[in-house]
Amino acid sequence: MWFRKKKDYSKVRIYDPDNRSLSEIPAEELAPGMIRVEVEGIEGEVWADVSRLRKSDYRHPPFTEEIRDYLREIRQKLDEVYPLSLEEWEDDFRRDQNPEREIAIWLFIAERYAEQVNGRSLNPVQKMDVFRILVSCSNNPKENVLSVTHLEALPREEAQRIVDRFFYKPGGE
Repeated sequence: MWFRKKKDYSKVRIYDPDNRSLSEIPAEELAPGMIRVEVEGIEGEVWADVSRLRKSDYRHPPFTEEIRDYLREIRQKLDEVYPLSLEEWEDDFRRDQNPEREIAIWLFIAERYAEQVNGRSLNPVQKMDVFRILVSCSNNPKENVLSVTHLEALPREEAQRIVDRFFYKPGGE
């Protein structure tokens, strides 16, 4: 007996930052580089191509040394795949609507990244795949992650294990 994978016919809203317009596409057509975003003045979930987004103005004053310590931790763990200076990390977080939440997400990404690469002999391209998967996990529902992540070196099975680990909840489902 043959079984077919059930297609996802749900629709997602796509935001075009150039025209400030919305359109809809089937969720299964989300492409690499598409992320969920919050757009001021638009309610609900929308998706956008990350390469077409612009930085917002500063929303928060410079951070305390205590918060900068968290940024140093993120930077230290992700520097080989996302080499930003401490000032660049702070600059981006100061523009976020909710920097505490975003810093917590990036701390989680950094922890999962270290967990996936430390003690393994991965090449730089494989490490970049791990990073892209984790960032995609932070911006997407589990079922969409691999459809919006371009893999260059990791096998899909390993990528799925990384996704599963990111979304694993001890004592949960």
